[in-house]
Amino acid sequence: MNKMFALVLTLVLTCSAFAQTDKTPATVAKDIIANSKELSQEQKDKLAALQEETMKKVSAIKEELEKNKLALVQVALEPKMDRKAYRDLKKKITKLEKERVEAGFKAIDKARDIIDPSATNKARTFNKAFINTHLIEF
Repeated sequence: MNKMFALVLTLVLTCSAFAQTDKTPATVAKDIIANSKELSQEQKDKLAALQEETMKKVSAIKEELEKNKLALVQVALEPKMDRKAYRDLKKKITKLEKERVEAGFKAIDKARDIIDPSATNKARTFNKAFINTHLIEF
């Protein structure tokens, strides 16, 4: 059972966490904002603050997700699985995943308010790059 537990745990943790490299989607988004020639300083500041706020929220949700996924694996591997605990954890994980995705969509909506993508071709190009990066992250 220990080998099975280790295998399942490794799969769960690997699938739900992205590789920690120097160029995470968050880093790419920060670079896009900082290096944009199309944005005013005020827009850059607002977008950088939005990015930071969103990353903090999503990181906290991901941390909670990992704890609940680990607990789910532990419950599922018990010889006599507690079905109620399993169902409760599934509901909690589903709720947290929805919160994580909604946080990303909310950030995209706020970014559209900061950058009027219909204003110019340059704004549309920037907006597309920024939103694509957000979708990768969330």
